[in-house]
Amino acid sequence: TELLARDANVPEHRAESPKDKNPAGPNSVNEALSAYQALFEKYLDGEIAVARAPLPDDLSLRSKNLKACAYFLDATLAGVCALDASDGSPESPLKHTHALIFLVEFSREPKSNEPGAAWIHGSNKARTDARATEVAVVLAGYIRAMGYSARGHVAGNTHLNLEALAQRAGIARCENGVLKMPFLQRGFAIAAVSTDLPLELDLPIATHASLDWPDSDAYM
Repeated sequence: TELLARDANVPEHRAESPKDKNPAGPNSVNEALSAYQALFEKYLDGEIAVARAPLPDDLSLRSKNLKACAYFLDATLAGVCALDASDGSPESPLKHTHALIFLVEFSREPKSNEPGAAWIHGSNKARTDARATEVAVVLAGYIRAMGYSARGHVAGNTHLNLEALAQRAGIARCENGVLKMPFLQRGFAIAAVSTDLPLELDLPIATHASLDWPDSDAYM
């Protein structure tokens, strides 16, 4: 993805996140997942450390550190973008200036004749949302422990338009009204952490950049 062409002037389009390919059956694990999702969401926000940690002035190092943390926690792709007043809402005025936004790829869907398919089908979105929420909780807590304000944002519990931020941070692009992630065919869940910690920004993916698997130059 570091080789993809970038364009700061790419417009943000109204887009939807990927959905489950299979419908949920009567034995789906979704009901159990909803209880865990509610538990995780209690910790999207919290207390901020009294003193601020001694961080490097280099904004690039700050962004790289947060992305590295996201990848360590099994996020598939992470990026950073700026926030402005229009990203908030009248009910939740925006206090933060930056956002780390990340994707977690869907797991492989079992075939219909595989054991467990009846209860796993139709739960990919919910399972991946739960995993993305875990990552958001940990990262937001990490930033707050360094003395900066931070809040996690996840599907169904967000003050931000996650689909717009994914485009702005260059980790996905809108194609035919649906977000697509570079080089991967499966769907994904989006989550973000907004903060007042200044960070280095990423750029949107250029309109002409191919999201298919790279050529031989990229392999080399």
